[in-house]
Amino acid sequence: MTETTIPHNPNAYASTRPPHFTVRTSIAEYSMDRQRNMHLGRMHAKYLYEPAFRLKDVNFDLNRGHGTFEDKENENEGITVMLEWINANYPNGGSLRKALHETEFFCWRGLLTKIATTPYATKDAWASRAVRRKGVIFLCQFETEAERQRKENMSARDKLMTYWGYSFESYMTIDEPGTEPSTSSVVSRREEFATVCRGDLTAPDGSRLRLLYSAEIDAIDHAGGLVEMKTQRGELEGGFWRWKAPKWWMQSFLVGIKQIVVGHRNDNGYVRKLSCVNLDDLKASKQAQWRPEVMLALLSKVLHTIRINLLKEDDACIVEFQPDMKNLNSN
Repeated sequence: MTETTIPHNPNAYASTRPPHFTVRTSIAEYSMDRQRNMHLGRMHAKYLYEPAFRLKDVNFDLNRGHGTFEDKENENEGITVMLEWINANYPNGGSLRKALHETEFFCWRGLLTKIATTPYATKDAWASRAVRRKGVIFLCQFETEAERQRKENMSARDKLMTYWGYSFESYMTIDEPGTEPSTSSVVSRREEFATVCRGDLTAPDGSRLRLLYSAEIDAIDHAGGLVEMKTQRGELEGGFWRWKAPKWWMQSFLVGIKQIVVGHRNDNGYVRKLSCVNLDDLKASKQAQWRPEVMLALLSKVLHTIRINLLKEDDACIVEFQPDMKNLNSN
């Protein structure tokens, strides 16, 4: 077993030419119903309730419905869902890599976000398995010990605050254009709508990584654009620019989202203000203490290192980050 250590300090990438990331959205779409069965298309897509922005007084109680909230029964089903999508689209036979648009890596958007934002999220441990199958490298995130302990130690207040984000979506989304939000319905994470995106990460030397990744989508706007929704305590100030802003930017950038809908809440879980944050403004703000180029450079470095280590069929490795260290262990 060999071990490769990749630097994650932003200064390590400050003087390097950044890679270029080209996002090609809408390779495919699928929905999951409450029984977690997959359906190709937009069966469970939600649409942005845009009249909410014309409200004179915003007063969304995010605590509403907490007692009947339907959470996912299995948080670690990621690789199963990805394989189910492959089987639904491409029956056995033929070249898997060709069927997956000549991709080299297949994963969830969330893992790419975690890897890329590591230079600015130095307290967040993460881990992933990587395995090469039929010319495609599958990346599957798994729960670290730190994450497991954090979940086990969550207080009732922590769980309620986590719910607030899903509750906000229920105020801001509708099932069909032209209708109104059904705020009396059960808030559920079991239904979801997702897109599959193709991204090309091109290094300064011209070498290119082809990625295919799936991402859950909060809503679709009237023009067909994908929408991300967030709740934020008060205004976008202070620590937001150091910790949250790079995650918000990378998460939306990877699927071509241009604006993020924000519900500004108080400590009691009431949204009193709505705003839209433009991704370009988020990146260009003088308050931003992060650089997209650094995140893309680290993502490129990590993926290139995985590709170098996994050259043969069934080659596998573990990629992990622990605070103050990053190890790439390969068999």
